[in-house]
Amino acid sequence: MRIGVVSDLHVDLNEGPSSRGEVVASLSAAAARRGAELLIVAGDIANRYDASLRTLAALEAASGLRVLFVPGNHDVWNEASTLPFGRGWGAWDSYRALEAFPGNLARGPVDLPGGWSVVGDLGWYDYAFGHPRFSAEDFDRMRFGERLWLDKVNALWDRPAREMHRLFHGKLERQLAGRSGERLVLVTHAVSHAAFTVQPPTRSGSI
Repeated sequence: MRIGVVSDLHVDLNEGPSSRGEVVASLSAAAARRGAELLIVAGDIANRYDASLRTLAALEAASGLRVLFVPGNHDVWNEASTLPFGRGWGAWDSYRALEAFPGNLARGPVDLPGGWSVVGDLGWYDYAFGHPRFSAEDFDRMRFGERLWLDKVNALWDRPAREMHRLFHGKLERQLAGRSGERLVLVTHAVSHAAFTVQPPTRSGSI
């Protein structure tokens, strides 16, 4: 099975009324050119969950393909200036609302033809890849000089970041443990293990 994988569409980045349609049309055309049989979107479609849901539905309709998805940090944002839901709407509310999309891997693993399965979820930050000059408390502040990491104010969970990491990591471990020996595709938005990062080239120039 030929699978197309993409992330960080950020369809609302340009704030134009047709930006979502242009992204959907371009991605659908690219999938057709490459003969994709399935699309996986690995998070950060938009800065609000309902825009992400509309984009996923439009992508399935335009491409004619099944679409699988894991939320990204932007998909669970609850920015006060963009959400009409009033005070008290948090990241868990957006995360659960996104489960309305049938292909959301947060709902559980998906079996594919040929004995493959897809497992995935959002993931969250544990600061393991941060520079050692900064402490975990420094990272928790999510501020550097005058710059603020907007997840601090727009992704409001009910527990600290590292606890969210452990929660998502534990969920994935349980799902993987139940599928030992199977052929798997693992999808997350936040990188949860050093083995998943692009390593620096060696002296010979190879990776």
